[in-house]
Amino acid sequence: MATFDIDIEVPIPTGQMLYVDQTYGSDSGPTIGLRNRFDRPFLTPEAAWAAAMAGDLIHVGPGDYAVEENLAKNGVHWYFEQGSEIVLDGAVQDQLFSDESGAMTFSVGGYGTLINRSTATDNDLIDTVRITNASSNVTIICSAIINERTSETFSTRSAVRQTAGTLRITCDRIVGIKAIGLWWDDGDGYIECPYIAGEQAGSGPAIYTTATETATGKWWINTSNVICEDVDNNEAIQLNGHADTEARVWINAEEVRGELIGITLSGGWNYLNFMKISGGFKALQITGGGHNWLDCQKINGGELGPDFLISVNPSSGEHYVKLHNCSEAGATSAIANLNSSAAAVVDVSLGDTRVTSANITGVQIGSTGGSLRLQNTNIYNTVAGTTGSPLAFIGGTEPIDINNVNVYALSGNDGVISNTTSVLRSTASKTDGPLGTGVTAEGDLFYDDGTDPSGKVATGNANGSWSWAAPTGGGGAVDSVNGQTGTVSLDAADVGADPAGSAAAAQAAAIAASPAETVTTIGALINGATAKTTPVDADMIGLMDSAASNVLKKLSWANIKATLKTYFDTLYSPTALTIRTYAGTTDALVIGDAGNMVRGNNAAGNVITVPLNATVAFPVGSQVLVSQYGAGQTSFTPEGGVTINSGGAALKIAIRYGCAVLTKTGTNEWNLEGNIAI
Repeated sequence: MATFDIDIEVPIPTGQMLYVDQTYGSDSGPTIGLRNRFDRPFLTPEAAWAAAMAGDLIHVGPGDYAVEENLAKNGVHWYFEQGSEIVLDGAVQDQLFSDESGAMTFSVGGYGTLINRSTATDNDLIDTVRITNASSNVTIICSAIINERTSETFSTRSAVRQTAGTLRITCDRIVGIKAIGLWWDDGDGYIECPYIAGEQAGSGPAIYTTATETATGKWWINTSNVICEDVDNNEAIQLNGHADTEARVWINAEEVRGELIGITLSGGWNYLNFMKISGGFKALQITGGGHNWLDCQKINGGELGPDFLISVNPSSGEHYVKLHNCSEAGATSAIANLNSSAAAVVDVSLGDTRVTSANITGVQIGSTGGSLRLQNTNIYNTVAGTTGSPLAFIGGTEPIDINNVNVYALSGNDGVISNTTSVLRSTASKTDGPLGTGVTAEGDLFYDDGTDPSGKVATGNANGSWSWAAPTGGGGAVDSVNGQTGTVSLDAADVGADPAGSAAAAQAAAIAASPAETVTTIGALINGATAKTTPVDADMIGLMDSAASNVLKKLSWANIKATLKTYFDTLYSPTALTIRTYAGTTDALVIGDAGNMVRGNNAAGNVITVPLNATVAFPVGSQVLVSQYGAGQTSFTPEGGVTINSGGAALKIAIRYGCAVLTKTGTNEWNLEGNIAI
């Protein structure tokens, strides 16, 4: 018998869906892809994009897809399967997803890798993702967003750029290669990405902002690693912006690492929280104006031999920097250089700061205006043979505040030095090296010169610090009294007779001249005394002690409260419940159960009897809380003549550990409610 194979095309319709398949798709001919047909996929994303309508989802299968135009369309959503890579390549001056043509709402989902590898020359228009319209609302979930410029050094293109609208991104990597990773000017942005980088030499900052005075957006970034591998020009994070902008930036990262510079802050309002910042040349620098709140556990670097690892030198704004551990590996002047000028407010904590290079200063400070405060810092300069001091003034004559700052210098080195006349306003701070020439202290600065404080007193030094020193001008041990040594006993002959008009005679005369107090005079004294609204435990009240011949004694407010509590405890029941547990299969309420709890604890069913008023005279309104503690179900039965009212005539506790409340509503009538069952 002959057999035939007959192919019958069975349409597989789908709603508002288009499919792209690099193997089985078609963009032309009789098998051209069709909208709403799973069995008729398109060959290219661009063909599906052209056919899609608002509300559609384009589903892209695995494969490497080269495109030459922007794939964003208002209302059209994308989903990329794992293993799909979308590359905008060639001399195409465009973005892969952008709202340049007008405000859009769309989403990108799945696991795709989005790459712009354009070789066009107008870098300002070549981003991978770009959102520019205030009304746009875009969500992107993918594996990676990459902008790769292979033919030249750093350019002003970026993997992601936002200047307006709302943008949400969740992905594994955002990378600029000879480009910027993330660039933000305005709009609301929410970025969740564990790896944000400018990879290779010549790459721009991994994160870059330029918020203008009129910007109002908010930008949140949550990441693990922010990296820039460019060693010549750029930092891992560079935040710029107008000092008066209403825009705000929040960045939370585990590590920020720049081969050249870790972080540069020169404007805007920035709230930053990191575990570690490092930079080959500088780890952190703050310049210009703006407002910064930065917290970091560890900061290090300096392998390229910078003058300072940390430089805080703003001209305006407020800058609060809290670091917990600072170390350098090649600085030539100091670990940190802190300055304030004009209207700048600088408040820095450096935690444990340790010098590891010879002949450099731990921290340099100076102020020509504004306000500079260093606090919660321990500065260690312990490199053997070094000539550097832990703390040094380097210019400016404005006083500098230090709070809880401890300075540890090598033996023979000054703790604080200055190249001008300088004032430290100190609170709870210490130095174990002397203050250098020109340095004076105000407040509480302890110079610990190694003196044992035993038997010493705090003594002010000429430069305003204080140290322990032996007392002067009297004091010390007594050698003799009136010529006697050893154990001395004095009698009247040693001190002379009591002359007329002595203190004793004057006291006796005063007593004789004073009339005895009466109830009238004492009442007048009480009436004229200042009133006190709320007594405290140590306050005293006078009383006559009837058990001690009516003498006057005092009674504290604490004792009054304790006595009253003991008395009232005999009149009123305590507020805590008493719990009575029975273990049998039957039980009956007793008068002591009123206002308390009864628990049935038996593996078998158990019954509680509610007694007649003649048997147990519970007052009307009494309540008893009953709990089934054991596995056996607890039920209720009335003694003859007693009525128990409950919803649905339920007289059992529904489940183990369930509770029910019995309330006496009449002479022989009770109400049962709670976790009950029929």
